[in-house]
Amino acid sequence: FFFLMIRRPPRSTQSRSSAASDVYKRQGVIHIKMSHSVQIKTIFVNRPGVKSTQIYAAETKELVKKSQTGSPMRKVIAELEQSVGNLENGKISYAYFEKLKMIEVACFVFTILTLGISIFQYEIEFQDLNDAHQLALLWIIFICTCLLISITVIRYRTIVEFKKSRNLIHQKEGLRSTGLFKDMIFEILLTIPHPNPFLKGITFNMTALYVNIEYYHTLNELLNLLQIGRLIIILRVLLMFSYFYNTSSQRVCSMYAVKPSYLFVIKSIMKSHPLELIGTALVSSVFIFAYAIRICERPLSRYTNTVDYSPYSNSLWNVVVTMTTVGYGDYYPRTLFGRIVSFTMCIWGLFIISIMVVSLTNLLNMGMLESKAYSVIERLQSRSQLKNLAASALSYIGKISISTKNGGHVTQKNISELRAKLNNFKDVRRQYDAMLDEGSTLAEDMVREFELIRRELIEVNAGQEELIEIAQTLVSKTLHRRRRIDRQPTGSKQTRDAKPSSEVSQDHGNRNGNEGNPNS
Repeated sequence: FFFLMIRRPPRSTQSRSSAASDVYKRQGVIHIKMSHSVQIKTIFVNRPGVKSTQIYAAETKELVKKSQTGSPMRKVIAELEQSVGNLENGKISYAYFEKLKMIEVACFVFTILTLGISIFQYEIEFQDLNDAHQLALLWIIFICTCLLISITVIRYRTIVEFKKSRNLIHQKEGLRSTGLFKDMIFEILLTIPHPNPFLKGITFNMTALYVNIEYYHTLNELLNLLQIGRLIIILRVLLMFSYFYNTSSQRVCSMYAVKPSYLFVIKSIMKSHPLELIGTALVSSVFIFAYAIRICERPLSRYTNTVDYSPYSNSLWNVVVTMTTVGYGDYYPRTLFGRIVSFTMCIWGLFIISIMVVSLTNLLNMGMLESKAYSVIERLQSRSQLKNLAASALSYIGKISISTKNGGHVTQKNISELRAKLNNFKDVRRQYDAMLDEGSTLAEDMVREFELIRRELIEVNAGQEELIEIAQTLVSKTLHRRRRIDRQPTGSKQTRDAKPSSEVSQDHGNRNGNEGNPNS
């Protein structure tokens, strides 16, 4: 946010700017208030991609000077609108994006053309076949490289125009202020190394210290090796044509404050199609590193055939063994450049293999719906197993009861078998309860708790009913006894209530004997 307090304008312009005006924009908000005493201009700028704030500071100072020197306010407002930017025009931004895609296609075609011709030129130069054909191929590579460099410059200028159409950068910004100039220089330096006719026939000698063999490399061979870096351009073009990088996807990323870069596209493809991406990267890496290690190690075949890299199949075998960290030792690098390429190959192989293991692990993990289905299936299986064990235990108890009724006896073996069946039933019951606790949600837990409470209430109700029945039985028995007592005559009642004389005398003797006993 930029807040600018502008002093009171001169009297000549005060009458012109007496009305209040508010201007609102999607990418930025301008709020201008004018009064007779103080003129306030508040600029709110919230636009992603703006890297240079010095332009805005310079423009605001210039606008202050213009407002103080008597410039009409509508011109100031117009310049403010131009500095903040209007709403994005979808047709214009789409047209620039289509133009950028056409330029990327041109870069892709020239990159593929130069790499393919370089492979044929390398084979002709190494075998010393036809100098005329070799020179013609070198000139074609040189012309295509010059065209590729010019297309690269046009591409970055188109990127600047595309960002201006989307109001991501200021209308007066260029390659230097946006930071794209460094990226352009890096891509040009990546494109410059190529075999050309001016370096034809230039060689330099080297020594393989590990085998004590002197050999030579041509300069175009090493330029062919460095030209492999152009594969980054091919990867960039393929990523750009993904639906994760179109204009609508970029608008969605801007809504969620996400930078729509090529790294975001790689992450998106890795999330949606992990195995396809890793498989493509692994297979392409094998062929690319095989070509590189062949360029580095093949010159030794002019002097020795112990470890021959002339057949391309030997290079492929070496790359596969190295990237999978097996390392049989039948083919190994002996030159300095070959060992550098092998080291890079080892690091990249570890990276690819580790990502593949993680992707396979994530692929074998169950999703939310799959886990839900699995837990339900396990519960059903455990429930059927519980039913079978309960039926087995009950049938065994029935057999024992029938045998005892027929005069048989319950042996220790019968008791141990019945105990084993009951223990199995208890174990399966515990597992079933654990499955319910593990695979259940909050709603299912609440339903299960309410079900337990309902069962407990039913048991309490049954106990209360049983107690009521017992109380009613006792009351009925007591009333029945009282009625029987009331129906008996008075004399029989006294006779029944009076104790015999022998019992009375015995109680009196016991009472007299306990009086002298201190423990009584």
